Amino acid sequence: MKNMKNTITALLLTASFLGFSQQKTTNQKVDELLKKMTLEEKVGQLNQYSGDNTITGPLTINPNKQSEIKAGRIGSMLNIIGYQYTRQYQELAMQSRLKIPLLFGLDVIHGHKTTFPIPLAEAAELGFSGDGTFCKSSCY
Repeated sequence: MKNMKNTITALLLTASFLGFSQQKTTNQKVDELLKKMTLEEKVGQLNQYSGDNTITGPLTINPNKQSEIKAGRIGSMLNIIGYQYTRQYQELAMQSRLKIPLLFGLDVIHGHKTTFPIPLAEAAELGFSGDGTFCKSSCY
């Protein structure tokens, strides 16, 4: 019975050691992904499109936006409002060859349509004292 416990313990320790030793670091995962990517996919990750409903800059009309997302030629989207649209575009990205998810962002100006100023606006405020007056002023 004692030998059986020792054997099982040794097997479990060996299995757990092998499992931990085979885990890849983030850098290794990134390097592997970059090696799999074509030049077109790498350049595509640099492309950022704006949603069709909220335009905050130059309007780019692209009737092939969805097929480009599926092909991995778009890396991020701005101004996608609502979970339905976010989910729709993310599902398209998951159909790409490498299944790289899209990054989403909102182009907001100094807290417009937000409860408080965004952290970037707070950080840029030279007179920010951290006492809450900056946030109080946005409530009026």
